[in-house]
Amino acid sequence: PVVDSWIERLEAAEYRPLLTTLFSRYIDTTLEYCRRNFKTVVPLPPVCQVMSVCKILDGILPTESVRGAPPPDKKLLEFHFVFACVWAFGGCMLVDKVYDYRTQFSKWWCSEWKNVPFPEKGLVYDYYVDEKEVMMVPWEDRVPEFQFTGDDFASMFVSTVETTRLTYFLDSLVANRHHVMFVGNTGTGKSAIMLNKLKNMNAEAMTYYTISLNSFSDAPATQVIIEQPLEKKSGVRYGPPGSKRLVYFVDDLNMPFVDKYDTQSAIELLRQSIDYHGWYDKVKIVLKEIMNTQYVACMNPTAGSFNITPRMQRQFMTLAVQMPSHDIVRSIYFQILDGAMSDFAPEVSRMSAKLVDATIELHRQVMNNFLPSAVKFHYQFNLREMSNMTQGLCRMLKDYYKEPRVVSRLWVHEAERVFRDRLMNESDMAKFDEFRVAVTKKFFDDCGGLTAIEERPLLYCSFLQSTPEDVPVYIDVPEYETLKKVLDDKLREYNETNAVMDLVLFQQAMEHITRIARIIDLPCGNAMLVGVGGSGKQSLARLASFICGYEVFQISVSSTYGIADFKENLLSLYRKAGAKGTPVTFLMTDNQIVKEQFLVYINDLLSTGYIADLFTPEDKETFCNAVRNEVKAAGMMDTVENCWDFFIAKVRKYLHIVLCFSPVGDKFRIRARQFPALINCTIFDWFHGWPNEALVSVAQRFLVDVPNVEDSVRESIAVHMAYAHQCVTEASVRYLESVRRYNYTTPKSYLELIALYKALLEKKRQELATAKERLENGVDKIAQASAQVADLQVALKEEQIIVEEKKAQTDDLIVSIGKEKAIVDEAVEGSREDEEAAAKLQEGVQAFQDECSRDLEAAEPIIAEAEAALNSLDKNSLGELKSFGSPAELVVAVVSACQILTSPGGKIPKDVSWAAGKKFMGNVDQFLKMLQTFDKDNTPENCVDKVEKDYLAMDGFNPDNIRSKSSAAAGLCSWVINICKYFRIYQVVAPKRAALAEANNKLAGANKKLSSIRAKVKELQDRVAALEEGLMKATVDKNNAIAQADKTAKKAGLADRLINGLSGENARWGAEIKRMEQVEGKLVGDVLIAAAFVSYAGPF
Repeated sequence: PVVDSWIERLEAAEYRPLLTTLFSRYIDTTLEYCRRNFKTVVPLPPVCQVMSVCKILDGILPTESVRGAPPPDKKLLEFHFVFACVWAFGGCMLVDKVYDYRTQFSKWWCSEWKNVPFPEKGLVYDYYVDEKEVMMVPWEDRVPEFQFTGDDFASMFVSTVETTRLTYFLDSLVANRHHVMFVGNTGTGKSAIMLNKLKNMNAEAMTYYTISLNSFSDAPATQVIIEQPLEKKSGVRYGPPGSKRLVYFVDDLNMPFVDKYDTQSAIELLRQSIDYHGWYDKVKIVLKEIMNTQYVACMNPTAGSFNITPRMQRQFMTLAVQMPSHDIVRSIYFQILDGAMSDFAPEVSRMSAKLVDATIELHRQVMNNFLPSAVKFHYQFNLREMSNMTQGLCRMLKDYYKEPRVVSRLWVHEAERVFRDRLMNESDMAKFDEFRVAVTKKFFDDCGGLTAIEERPLLYCSFLQSTPEDVPVYIDVPEYETLKKVLDDKLREYNETNAVMDLVLFQQAMEHITRIARIIDLPCGNAMLVGVGGSGKQSLARLASFICGYEVFQISVSSTYGIADFKENLLSLYRKAGAKGTPVTFLMTDNQIVKEQFLVYINDLLSTGYIADLFTPEDKETFCNAVRNEVKAAGMMDTVENCWDFFIAKVRKYLHIVLCFSPVGDKFRIRARQFPALINCTIFDWFHGWPNEALVSVAQRFLVDVPNVEDSVRESIAVHMAYAHQCVTEASVRYLESVRRYNYTTPKSYLELIALYKALLEKKRQELATAKERLENGVDKIAQASAQVADLQVALKEEQIIVEEKKAQTDDLIVSIGKEKAIVDEAVEGSREDEEAAAKLQEGVQAFQDECSRDLEAAEPIIAEAEAALNSLDKNSLGELKSFGSPAELVVAVVSACQILTSPGGKIPKDVSWAAGKKFMGNVDQFLKMLQTFDKDNTPENCVDKVEKDYLAMDGFNPDNIRSKSSAAAGLCSWVINICKYFRIYQVVAPKRAALAEANNKLAGANKKLSSIRAKVKELQDRVAALEEGLMKATVDKNNAIAQADKTAKKAGLADRLINGLSGENARWGAEIKRMEQVEGKLVGDVLIAAAFVSYAGPF
């Protein structure tokens, strides 16, 4: 039905009956025989193979009927039909190292179908239909000639019969919008053929977009990638820019992981795009209609999921891409080498064929003898190794390669770098050396002799010499010393501007530096450094990059470092390498791969240089603008596609990836299977265990700073360390064979051995020195004690004499103090009676004084009232009083009483009338002042008697009564009354005062006598105190002398006991010190054995 439907759709109706006949004749028989006897490179449904015939015929038959055209040529049509059948059924046949179904199919076809004859030479695939002659002619006639340009080696494409016929089918099928798939092993050139076709399409009508799938590819991520080259047309319609048709090139189609539902979501999304011409918008949940797109794909049937879903496989016209034949391979690389060496000396240029034949021979032997396995998974040798060798040979410059011997040595070097550096153990390398020497002898024995060609060192680098134009020359290293001097200088320069690397550049390390420099010195040169931890991969890569003039970039992994940070770092690398043209080495270790998704980007970067979901449209525009002028200068149109391709090519030229992986465990193998570019797109440099020379030189280098070790002993230590390390390595092999457990002895463990030895030696030396010093101090103390015992005895005798003198002085002071105390006691006793009499007298005087004070205290209020009365008087009130003409009787009496009290000498005036009173008051101020200064203590008694008798006894003679008549008279009345009261009190107090004064005089005399007695007693007491102080000091001196004597005696006793008690220890300690001196001499060896045991014995 499928065929019938296709025939019905043919525009050229005249071909329909003829095709029906041909399908009936050929298809059923061929399908049945192929099903029973042959196997395709991938499982293909029969309908897929039949439709492949139709798709091939679509490109051959006319697209429409032409009126008036002659009828179809039946013979030519059958030739075309047979041609289509051969490729539809035979083009997908499996060829491996056991079966060659492709050849079997060719033989069967020639024997089964005779209508269309094929030439006897070659296979049916080697011919196509010549429409003019209607016969099968070889594809060789259509192969374009290769022109060597000397441009970038990676961009060279040499057309062959295989590439020509596959490109023919691509041209036909892509033009008719059919999906094409190339299936073949790694290194067969399928991706190169596909990309060459896509790059040479009509840029105005066609464009392409590369998608590299990997084991982490899923539908959401893939949808983001395939939507990037599309633009919105209208509504839900999307398509490539303008009216172009977009070809999606899906590389490694079968790499996505198979989920638990046994599906590969990325592939299902692509199948949906093919079947339904679109996919769903995950946000709006509507079907996006995708216009003007188609797919081409490549896949490796030995990687990933091996096969893909039949529903996807049936969409493609599948063609198997096989490893080219010997003749094709020779043609490819001969054309390249012959072009590169065309202007060399004749005897050198004639070697091009010999170099290619030797390379093919060695490559064949390596492929047949070093087969991949679960452990040697990276033993994948294909055309890439041939290309790598040829690229190395193309680095020759005619002025420096004038002899066949020099060229032969370069061939040997490149063979070892490309093949030998990938081998993982000594036995494989020895086996390879046998093959390589045999090939060298076979092809180059006449080029100076095998001995001259094999002369060592055989190292080539481009940093030792330059042309006058300052172009580096890829030339051999004359001797290791020359190389070491250059590398030491470079290392010194590196350490001046970067973090210091303390490297030991032994022979193997120098070889690795030249190998790494050789890899990254090439455009698109990426290195895979494989070795156990501590091999020096990172350090040597840094130094090699510095030598090549590259910057080194390494990510800084933290607990929060993730995909976004990694993408940002990658973008900065693209900016630096592509936009600025700065050579950069991206150094990355397997420990820095904290997320496996990192390898998705590394895989894309290695394989194509383009990471699909890394760039935003703005980033792409920025990068394109950065290289636009360079694109124009290169003679190309500055279209977006050209600018972007130029940018990616520039990135691949200047950005070199150096991966440092460890072969321990399964992680490396799993990653290599999931991300094929890690193996296919890198050049290996396997870091094997350090040889004995390297181990010894490293140990000598790090043991230089160990003190107190002779040079000969230091050299012996280094040799023993190397021996111990190698013995453990051999024991680990036997350990694996006996108990099936791995134990790795790495350079890192060797460096840890050296570090442990240095630390342990220093620690043990310190402990031994401390113990020895303690014993030596003890012996010294015993000797000192013995020497000091006699001195202590002498000192003890002298101190005892001093003690006796101090005792005598103290006894004399005690007697003297006793005598003085007796005198003082007698004087104190004699003064006691005087003190008692004085005290008794003082008590009487004090009591009498208190009594007088109480009487005077009673008079105080009276005086206060008198003063208050005076204070109530003023000039005006007295003037008013004085102005009275005939005052009241009581007023007159008051003034009269004042005259009597103030009369001088106690003479009472006779005239006390008012007139006399006014005269008495005279000057008011003087009168008031007289009253205020009146001597109240000496008032005449007769005056007081007179006043009391004549006036105070009068009725109404009081201030309150008189105040109504005159306030001034009331104040004077109060003064008079109080003066009289005070006088009567004072009459009592005055005798007491006199008696008190006399008593005070007696007390003063007694106190004076008592003071003289007390002064004398104090003088005596002071003398006694001074004597007692002297006694105390003498006692202290005596006690100190006794204590010192006791201390000396105790010390002498202890020293004597120490000498007697340690007399045996002294001998034992001396012997122990001698033993420690012997141990110290053997310590370097004892610690060496202990450190080796601690470092290596654990796993056993």
